[in-house]
Amino acid sequence: MQDSAILKNVLNNTPRGVVLTSDYLKHKGVSTKLTWWYVHSNWLEKLSNKAYKKVNDKLSWSGLLYTLQTIHQLNIHVSGRTAIAISGKSHYLYFGNNKNISVAVGKNVKVPAWFAHANFIPEKFNLQKSVLLNDENIQQYLMSAELDGLKISYSCNELAILEILCTCKTEHDYEESSQLMESFPYLRSAIVQELLNQSNSIIATRLYLHLAKLHNHAWYKKLDLSKFNLGTGKRRIGDGKFYDKDLQLYVPINQGY
Repeated sequence: MQDSAILKNVLNNTPRGVVLTSDYLKHKGVSTKLTWWYVHSNWLEKLSNKAYKKVNDKLSWSGLLYTLQTIHQLNIHVSGRTAIAISGKSHYLYFGNNKNISVAVGKNVKVPAWFAHANFIPEKFNLQKSVLLNDENIQQYLMSAELDGLKISYSCNELAILEILCTCKTEHDYEESSQLMESFPYLRSAIVQELLNQSNSIIATRLYLHLAKLHNHAWYKKLDLSKFNLGTGKRRIGDGKFYDKDLQLYVPINQGY
């Protein structure tokens, strides 16, 4: 096959808007030497080390994620606030700068630098490690959506809330988390039970239960709290001074404690 035909074949069988990594190109028969030649022939544009795109192709954050999720089959998904926004719940509260894309990464996944520090798209990826002790079966808690013509996996609401609570450090975070929890009276108790059984953060598990109890959600009453690892001793969110004695948790805002 002629050199130009090799690249044409790759591009015809690859969705638009994705990153062409060196590993992917090699897998498709494009050598390092050929890649260099394609760049200097103005067919490919080099984005950073080991990352390229078709000249004049428009990239999006969803295309970058698709590259890792689908082309390279990595354990990575849209998480937290961005997942809530995709699910259509973001109208309940203001999540701040939508240029920040929340992404959860599997424990054994090494995110390439071109993704973690992508400076060729306007958005910024906020990366966090998986919130589950065992994330090998994370797929059962993921949903899918089509963004920019590409299928993207994102956290279900129950998982997204846990991911958000794992980052709760300040009074502002707590207030926002409380508003978020208030807007979810219909979570699936069985899914919440499974996720909190697997949570790798004791304080996030306690906070999840604290906020569900605070807002008197019916699904909270169906949980078996004896199955959760709540640890021992008192925990604190930020400089919390108000104490939930049931969950041994200090929180920053007085909501009846």
